[in-house]
Amino acid sequence: MIVFLFQSVLRLGQVAMLGLSLISAGQAHAREAPDPQSLVLSEAAIEEQARLKACLLKLETDAEEGFEDALRWRAEAWRPPARECLAAARVALGSFDKAGGEYYSLSAAPEITLPEERARLSNLAGTAFMLAENWEKAKEAFARAHSLRPEVPAFRLDTAFALEKLEDWEGVKVETDAVIAAAPTHPEALLLRARAHLGLADVRAAEQDIDAAIKADPKNVEARLTRGEIRQARARLTRPAQNPDLQKRDSQKPDLPK
Repeated sequence: MIVFLFQSVLRLGQVAMLGLSLISAGQAHAREAPDPQSLVLSEAAIEEQARLKACLLKLETDAEEGFEDALRWRAEAWRPPARECLAAARVALGSFDKAGGEYYSLSAAPEITLPEERARLSNLAGTAFMLAENWEKAKEAFARAHSLRPEVPAFRLDTAFALEKLEDWEGVKVETDAVIAAAPTHPEALLLRARAHLGLADVRAAEQDIDAAIKADPKNVEARLTRGEIRQARARLTRPAQNPDLQKRDSQKPDLPK
């Protein structure tokens, strides 16, 4: 399942890699053994999972043909595996907003009864919406995933990433506070909270969090770039204010001789 990978990929702008990661997430799910509590899979269900796996593999080599196969499958049967295949196909073709809508509606389908599965699909919806730069829908999808699986901090952190894009700094702080309370040295949470503090003009708190983030993950390039932004903010705060009289004098043009 895509949790943190897509966040770092998105920050680096590697959209194509993220699309493949989403497809790989579906492949991992298609290979998973059934939960003991979810009954023995019927022969039809086993065939559907095998077809979903084949669909996702096809998308990695021929997205156009895979998309056509996905359309035909969904026309044959309005079943969750067919719908997931089509959502992944839309990702492979770069139709991220439509893919997000497919995943999101699928997460609420009556056939999907396990909270874990609903949360997985909601999280994939949020990922697709992030690629589409549809921050509001991404926030909504990630929040649904978290509400379904509140014990998974990754879903809460994903929500914080969407809130960061919306520049909802208070919201980012609420989400990252919760993650850091459970995992005090979580580098991504510390980095996000540092950016939230910077957005709220609390430079001292930003400095503390970014130092902790770099200590937890010294190779994090994003954290070091953020530390540079924080240092610039500190420099602006400590720069002595110019004397008003001097400022007025400097703004006046000298008299030219006649």
